[in-house]
Amino acid sequence: MESENKLERSEFSSVWKDGGNIKFGMKLDLVKHLLQQREDPQWTSCKQRMLSVLDLSNATGPLVILDVGCGLGIDALAMAEQLGRSSHGGRIVGIDWNSEMLSYAQNSLQDVELPQNVTVEFVKADVTNLDTIADESFDLIRADITLQHIKLDDALKELSRVLKKGGRLATLEGSVGGFWSSDEFVSSTYNRCMPTSPLGGTGIQLYLSVRNYGFSVSHFETSAMVNTGASLLSADPDGVKLKGIAKMLVGKQVLSEEEVEKYTESYLTAAKEDLVLSLGFIMLQISTKN
Repeated sequence: MESENKLERSEFSSVWKDGGNIKFGMKLDLVKHLLQQREDPQWTSCKQRMLSVLDLSNATGPLVILDVGCGLGIDALAMAEQLGRSSHGGRIVGIDWNSEMLSYAQNSLQDVELPQNVTVEFVKADVTNLDTIADESFDLIRADITLQHIKLDDALKELSRVLKKGGRLATLEGSVGGFWSSDEFVSSTYNRCMPTSPLGGTGIQLYLSVRNYGFSVSHFETSAMVNTGASLLSADPDGVKLKGIAKMLVGKQVLSEEEVEKYTESYLTAAKEDLVLSLGFIMLQISTKN
């Protein structure tokens, strides 16, 4: 099937909305997916680096923190632990638009002992429409690999509104990388069919856009994310994501069933033989509201 069609990034982003993880008769276990992600030392290192830069244990006053796209609540609880080490403590509000993950986060509160000077709550909300939250409510807003799934300008407008003057917006977002294989069919098919990142990816867009919403960039650093065939396979041990993408390719008429079958088999063979390599960049940015 000769086609210039590609999968759209929005089709992957919609997975995180309620019911969006069921596509073409398959269900992606979002909780399992996020827990598997935390087994990646590169990713956990980026998260730990953000915590280190935020330095919550040395806060000079009580902080009210918004965790955008809180997912399973693990990062909110990590911030609570750090914030509890300060003499001031504070309050953390995690928001997400996925009920399944919010339920996991809320249940996790029963299994941990929070610092006495910190409260944590999880609420269903859309970051592009925080109309129930008053202006300048938060001292710190945190988001990682969340803003890529929504309209960035709409999100920045709302985040600037609810952040206090002098408050910090801490983000981890990706930028353009690449995918290569010595199997030319695998490489060309992937790069022809997978969605592209406009303007270099959300990390770059964020760096260039925040000034338009009253922010200045006070901290910026990047980390490379390199995945070999082995690490790509370990990130999807049951092949659910690969099968889901295959069904999307056929369902969206990007490839024929025969082409998808050939691509899937060739991809798995190349990955098992370590003939695949992907590279991306994660950008850690702290933006201060002027």
